[in-house]
Amino acid sequence: MNLRPAALALALLLPFSAAARAETQPFEWRLVFKLSNATSRAGPGEVGFAHTGDDTRESNEQTFRAQVIGRPLDWLTFQLDYLNAKQHLAAPPPRGPLAGADLFRRRPVRKYLERSETTTQFPATTQTVQWFHELDRAWLQAEAGPLEFIAGRQPIGWGPGRIWRPTDLFAPFSPLALDTEFRPGVDGLLVRGFPTDLSAVTLAVVASPATQPTIGDSAVLHFRGSVGEETELTLLGGTLRDEPVAGGSLETSWLAAGWRLEALAFEPRGRKKRETQAVAGVDVRFVSGLLLLAEIYHNSLGAVAEADLPGVIGDPVFL
Repeated sequence: MNLRPAALALALLLPFSAAARAETQPFEWRLVFKLSNATSRAGPGEVGFAHTGDDTRESNEQTFRAQVIGRPLDWLTFQLDYLNAKQHLAAPPPRGPLAGADLFRRRPVRKYLERSETTTQFPATTQTVQWFHELDRAWLQAEAGPLEFIAGRQPIGWGPGRIWRPTDLFAPFSPLALDTEFRPGVDGLLVRGFPTDLSAVTLAVVASPATQPTIGDSAVLHFRGSVGEETELTLLGGTLRDEPVAGGSLETSWLAAGWRLEALAFEPRGRKKRETQAVAGVDVRFVSGLLLLAEIYHNSLGAVAEADLPGVIGDPVFL
């Protein structure tokens, strides 16, 4: 799928917006510096254990983010994010040339100041370091009558899960991610409409890397709406990097607790076998204010033992 026709259609629609009169708004800018750290201790037979006395692993990340947000017209908004990040990792970076948000960016606007070499041989006692800066977000949002258009490098997040979200398709956070405040941007076009006051339909067309010309762009249709007073339903379907996907979620309130179910079915490239992922969770808030959360996970491609985790991380699903 080619993104150029979609971008051209957006450019033609903007001048015909019902809110064509300009209303200048002041620009906002923000500087954010964060230091995140995670320390884990492993036992014999577990990932990260080398020998007695060498069983503790530490990862930390320092990030600096500069944001500029503006609304030059009453129907047009934009955002630019510059990110500078230095990561000290207790495990090797993902194998392969592309991973994470790079799978959904036409061309990464990134410069490495220091980069760890990826290798299958990794001493447990050695840390790797990655230091880079990049253009993490750059998008325009326009309103044209009942529709919203967002074009450019933008964050797209779906799913009600707390730690892992099967229906979060575009560059989801890893459960081991240190910083989850800012979702990385992906290159694409989002068109959103609102059939009713309590529902929204979104079409996401997201790019694949220029270095992978044989893999098509992603196109997913997403619906979100209310069913009754206390139930919310989402449904999605489409293709993710030439792989068919379908799924959805259900959130409701029952017996003074919040219940949710989220599931996804897909067919990894070249496997000719349907795989499934699902999360079932419950939230209970007590009178004292204490919040108890519980989730059960299913992943047909997952590991059955901690020692299998490195192989799962390197599994080329959606690659």
